[in-house]
Amino acid sequence: MLKHLIHLVWNQRKHNAWLWVELILVILCLWYVALSLYNNYCFYAAPLGFDISHTYRLDVAERDSDAEGYIVSQTKDSQTGTNLLKLVERLRHLEGVEGISLSLTAHPYNGMSTYVQASVDTTATRLLWYRVSDSFFDVFRIKESDGAFLRGKLTDTSVILTQDAARKMFPIITNATGRSIVFSQLGEQAKISAISTPVSYAEFYGCTPSVYTLLTDKTIETGINSENLEMVEICLRMYPEADRSDLPEKFLTEYSSKLGVGNLYIRDIRSLEYLRSDLISSGVKAIRMNILMAGFLLLSVFLGVTGTFLFRTRQRQPELALRLALGASRQRLLTLLLGEGGVLFILALLPAMLVAWNIFYATGGMISAGTSFGFSLEEEGAFLRFDRFLVAVFISSILTILMMVTGILFPAVRAMNIQPAEALHEE
Repeated sequence: MLKHLIHLVWNQRKHNAWLWVELILVILCLWYVALSLYNNYCFYAAPLGFDISHTYRLDVAERDSDAEGYIVSQTKDSQTGTNLLKLVERLRHLEGVEGISLSLTAHPYNGMSTYVQASVDTTATRLLWYRVSDSFFDVFRIKESDGAFLRGKLTDTSVILTQDAARKMFPIITNATGRSIVFSQLGEQAKISAISTPVSYAEFYGCTPSVYTLLTDKTIETGINSENLEMVEICLRMYPEADRSDLPEKFLTEYSSKLGVGNLYIRDIRSLEYLRSDLISSGVKAIRMNILMAGFLLLSVFLGVTGTFLFRTRQRQPELALRLALGASRQRLLTLLLGEGGVLFILALLPAMLVAWNIFYATGGMISAGTSFGFSLEEEGAFLRFDRFLVAVFISSILTILMMVTGILFPAVRAMNIQPAEALHEE
């Protein structure tokens, strides 16, 4: 049967050549779209490494000298950091607050990032730098790679690396805990006290090798003043029963005046869910646009492929009638037509996948994989995932086969219902 099908395809090679080229292009287009959407889905669905449920960010500000309620004695910048620590301590004892942390460009979905160069021996690695208080890990539920809690493991002489950073800096070492790294810009050496789970900057961005250093009270007291106060992030985790819809309004109307210290006051409070939706909105819109474009392309390809096979099958109606007249069964004719389509598909699939693999390898598998939204391009080698290539091949193959079957099946069934003598007479 297979030999006969190959002979049929070869004998009609002039007509099948254009169809073969069309199938190659269709498979490539569908593979590209499938891989693009699947890559973006993998980025979106990947574990983030943190939990933002019931968490809020507080923004504090300092009154101007001409503002109502300004305290004249509070004029020294050195008191800004001290007052900030006092305000945080008051917030810590507020009813319903489960945890509170201080950080600099560190909390999830903050829209800002800071990098630092760290080296082992002479090899330097670019790491995302998070300066956080020790309670930061409890607020955002960030844990060690083995699931243990990180509270108490970050000191002013040690750091915590994410798991992907440890693998990159110590590729042949199973556990980097206890090892030392040197910050290139600062020239300071620090010991690795723990390894945390990989942490993503946000959906669509992927996990980036990162390092946590301790934001000490002394740094806050001496380094924070009225000019850089807005850089400080105060994050709260509320108990679920205390996290009500009117919480932000309550903070701004009732707690702001009670919790203020010196000239510091609570200016704004926003949930991390709100910050998340704001930060990833462009990515979500891009994904929706990609889905719409993929749907339009799929419809166009469907009409093109189905129409081509429909026209091809209808043209062969006299041939089918003659086969019926010579004693061939309708089931055998249907199997023959579908088999020809299968041979054409296999002949087109092999060169299409050869081209697709070269595209995949050349781009590191980064076809629309968050490249419009994220900053993980420097790690693109890590995103070369052969399983994603296979998933895209499977999806494009199934869609192409369905289109071919649709284009063959309906005209073939209609042709077989015509009496052989009638079809031959019309011819």
